Amino acid sequence: MLGGLAAFARNNWARFIKFLSTGLIAFLFSELVIYIGLVIAGKANIVPIDVVAAATSIALGFLLNDAWTTRNAGYHPKGTKITVFRLIAYEGVYALGNVIALSIQLFLLYEYQVNPLLGNLVGAIIATPFNYLVTMKLIWRIKLLQEA
Repeated sequence: MLGGLAAFARNNWARFIKFLSTGLIAFLFSELVIYIGLVIAGKANIVPIDVVAAATSIALGFLLNDAWTTRNAGYHPKGTKITVFRLIAYEGVYALGNVIALSIQLFLLYEYQVNPLLGNLVGAIIATPFNYLVTMKLIWRIKLLQEA
C-alpha cells in the first residue's frame, strides 16, 4: 500500500500543483465576481451573486485545467458539444466538493465556534484532494498511478 501511495505522489505532484494554481486563480476570480455583484446588486442579492460567482469560477477552473493542468494527459475530445458536457460534469463534481467544504465549515462553526472564514478555508483544503481525484478520473480519465 505504501508503494502505491508513493507511486501516486511521484506521478501526480506536478499536476496537483498546477491544479492548485488554477484553483487559486478561479478562487480569486470568484472573489472579483462577488465584489462586482455586491457593487451592482447589493448585499440583498448575495445568494444569486454567490451562485454566479461559483458557476463562472468553476468554469474558469475547468478551462484552465483543460488547457494547462491536463494538457498532455487524459481525455481531451474536440467539439463544443462534448466540451460543454465535460464542463457540466466538472461543475457537478465541484458541487459535491462544495458540499464537503460547507459541511466542514458548518460543523466547525456549530460544534467548536470556529470563525466561518477559517472554517471555509479548512473545508476547501479538505475538499481539494476529492476534487482533484474525481476530476482527473472522471473528467479527464487520467490513470493516476501511471507516469504523468
